[in-house]
Amino acid sequence: MNDKAVRILLVSMPISDLTVEGAQKYLYDTRAIVNVPYGLLTLCSYVKKYAGRKVEFRIVDINDHLVTQYRLGRMIGDAQAHFEEFVAAEAGKYEPDVVGISVMFNVGYRFLGRVAAGIKKAAPGAFLIVGGNLATVLHREIAAEAAVDAVVFGEGELPLLGLAESGDIPAYVRTDPAFVTRESLAAGIKPVNKTLADLDSIPPIDFNCTDLSNFNLPKQKGTVYKKDFDKKMVSRIIYTSRGCPFNCNFCAGFNVHGKKVRSMSLERVVGDVREMVDKEGLTELFVCDDSFLFDKKRAKLILNEFVKMGIHVNFPALLMRNIDDEVAELLARLGNTFQYTSLESGSDHVLRHVIQKPITKEEAKRAVLSLRKYGISVLANIVVGSPGETDEHRKETLETLDDIGFNWVFFMIALPVPGSRLYAECKENGYLVDDSFFSPSLTKCNIRTPSYAPAHIERQTYMMNLHTNFIHNYSLRAGNYDECIVSFKNVLNAYPGHAFAHYGLAKAYEGKGDHGQALENRKKFDELTAGSRYWQDWAEFFKLR
Repeated sequence: MNDKAVRILLVSMPISDLTVEGAQKYLYDTRAIVNVPYGLLTLCSYVKKYAGRKVEFRIVDINDHLVTQYRLGRMIGDAQAHFEEFVAAEAGKYEPDVVGISVMFNVGYRFLGRVAAGIKKAAPGAFLIVGGNLATVLHREIAAEAAVDAVVFGEGELPLLGLAESGDIPAYVRTDPAFVTRESLAAGIKPVNKTLADLDSIPPIDFNCTDLSNFNLPKQKGTVYKKDFDKKMVSRIIYTSRGCPFNCNFCAGFNVHGKKVRSMSLERVVGDVREMVDKEGLTELFVCDDSFLFDKKRAKLILNEFVKMGIHVNFPALLMRNIDDEVAELLARLGNTFQYTSLESGSDHVLRHVIQKPITKEEAKRAVLSLRKYGISVLANIVVGSPGETDEHRKETLETLDDIGFNWVFFMIALPVPGSRLYAECKENGYLVDDSFFSPSLTKCNIRTPSYAPAHIERQTYMMNLHTNFIHNYSLRAGNYDECIVSFKNVLNAYPGHAFAHYGLAKAYEGKGDHGQALENRKKFDELTAGSRYWQDWAEFFKLR
């Protein structure tokens, strides 16, 4: 065994646009345990266990760094420049043999060229590689960057292990088809995704490789998250499977993890979580894999084991059509009072023929009834604006949402992510407004079709939001007034001048019999709509004036 340690610096790129005003506050407001750089932690744990030589890792997470500065009251004027300087300085101090940059999303690609160049200048002896979802899809473009030595194609555990063990990193990269270089592209070599066949081979994640103080789980306050750190909670995250067999038009994750679902064994999952409980005092667990409920029998066995441990378990996403009474009861016993679901559309035509989401309206309704039966409020995502969706389909979606009755619905505009079917369709037909890959926004439309302009989709999306969450709010209709009050106040915390939040509060207080608060909020609604043409137009649209 070689005694000289290989030093590897891993860089987690921004998850939001650092060029916009208030970038630090946005990161703080949206920071949660699910933002832990789990993929990088997996690489650290895997390579450390199996490498035939000593390997040292350091993770640099600019998102975490900027949140820390915000919590300390240090406001940074130019977050992008600070990011570039911070990463370069860390690279210079660490003197790495290898720097790996994780580019998962469009926004990270925006900063890649300058960050890579700064790292190369600060640590000229380091071999610089780039990996992640977007890096796999855009391997040709990223390999062309002057400061980039290679791109990891697909999953990174096996390629990084081989690189770390090699005595000659550039020579090894030339022999491994999981690495894409300018030379391999010129030679026409087809890259290979070296996926892990056995997920049980991944060691338990060592969370000590990152600072978890900024990743506490925000406690749920109503149907909209409010950032509220609870220092008594010990929160962790886990993925128990990889891969998804479905073909949703907006998804690009299959490019890395494939269509076949690979799962950890029941014994391995239970053992890892039991160790978190016994050694770290785990109280809150987030299970984040998209395909957790794909094998419903396995999932129920795991959920029953979690119940025995007495911990709270949360699921950012669950396969909606596989939620039944038994699953709902287990979720309730795990302390789950709110469950996110991904319906995407309330039109069976759009679900089947446009998005190709494996669910129907009736299956969604059965799932919601099961969850509600056990006291679980249900939140849903709706994606608006895919080519082929019409205003009639969107009207049908509103009718479906009114019928099913979600406690809160998050409306997002379809985002053409490179590597997705949606992106390929938009690219082929010339529908993309901006082909730069940089826009991460789910509230701005980047698709222009012969049928609909971006402005129309943006207005339709916001109309659907106001209709569902404020005018025809299910919790208001069901008489859950206290829940409504918390939710609408959370909206006002984020958007202080939101006229329709005051409208909702007025209705909720009226339902509670608090006529003073109802009158006060109605008055505020009237003032905001009278003083703003924007809110006045929406009030007139819904015939509230």
